[in-house]
Amino acid sequence: MVRRWVAGAAAVFLLATVVLAKPGSVTTKDGQVIEGDIAEHDEKVDITSAKGIKTTILRDGVESIDYFASDDEEFQKRLAKLDAKDVQGRIDLARWAMDRKQYKLARDVLEMALDIDPNNADADALLKTARRQMQLKPATRRESAENGSEPAPGPAPGPQTAPATRSATARLVTPEEINEIRQKEWRKGDRGVIVRLENDVKRQYMNANALTPAEFNKLAAAEQGYEIILHGGKLARDVKVVNDPPALFQYRRLVQKSVLSGCAVAGCHATAGGGGDLTLFNPADKDAPAYTNFLILNRYAKTYGDTRYQMVDRTEPKQSLLVQFGLPRKLADVGHPEVQGWRPIFKNLSDPHYVEAMDWLGSSLAPMAPEYKIDLTREPPGHGDDRTSHSGEEGRGAP
Repeated sequence: MVRRWVAGAAAVFLLATVVLAKPGSVTTKDGQVIEGDIAEHDEKVDITSAKGIKTTILRDGVESIDYFASDDEEFQKRLAKLDAKDVQGRIDLARWAMDRKQYKLARDVLEMALDIDPNNADADALLKTARRQMQLKPATRRESAENGSEPAPGPAPGPQTAPATRSATARLVTPEEINEIRQKEWRKGDRGVIVRLENDVKRQYMNANALTPAEFNKLAAAEQGYEIILHGGKLARDVKVVNDPPALFQYRRLVQKSVLSGCAVAGCHATAGGGGDLTLFNPADKDAPAYTNFLILNRYAKTYGDTRYQMVDRTEPKQSLLVQFGLPRKLADVGHPEVQGWRPIFKNLSDPHYVEAMDWLGSSLAPMAPEYKIDLTREPPGHGDDRTSHSGEEGRGAP
């Protein structure tokens, strides 16, 4: 601890300088280990997690503090402690790396996990997410050298942009695709989600996993559906999510309304009036157009300078074009392009609609974007199959 003595005419004051936060872990005297950016003070220790959650521990409750020189060093320490066959440990380590936006490290350890267990669905899904994030995040020359290629020179500073990911609006999503989106945006612990188990899927899942009815029936119907979605493979298609999970309910009730009222008007981003490389359906009060818009917004990205921005950025919500384009240009890092008649959706950073959008991006949505194999430019697989006609009902149960 660095101390600075300040002498006064009548007294001497002892002032402790603020210690810059450094990454590390704190072990408490009751055995708890808390990781994050650590700032030590005279009477306490503050730890701020990768997600911004601050924990304060009094000095007399601290057993030890270990600092890490870098994320890479901590990653290597954690990896060295894992058993050679510990797949779950490697998946957890990948999540730790992704929380810190260390997508290359996450990719490497997930590839190790899949070498051990090639059929691990969690590792495979996370690996795809890590690779997508690496594509969206511009590589440094050091990272490119490690990957065996030198990056091409980026655009000159200024308003130059690369082509955006174009909206594909040849068709609306189908009821089966709506069910897939609901399943993948349903987070464990979400309340108010209603499911319907079809085609004897409950018995099939119990038989496949050697479960007795007494064991499985300890779970509520929604919990049973969630387990089948998570671990049942193809059986998941027979779990119909009847209403909107909280993240999608918030999107439809708050976020989409703000977007459509400010953006998808005739002559702007509406299907009836063009909209350049981003086209949304308006009105979107029914399931099909609302979920199609959700998919379009989640897929849209645009490059400004040497940075690739996503419309919906779940890892860095403030960088989402959804909020950047909605702010007055003087408050935005990336201002909305100059177009006639454009007006900001949000008045300022305290605007209730801005706060709602940030809450949705940073808290309601799952932090890792699911992978949707939905091509809106092609006829959907199984189109006309009567098995797809029962999902996607309107409405939502009480949260």
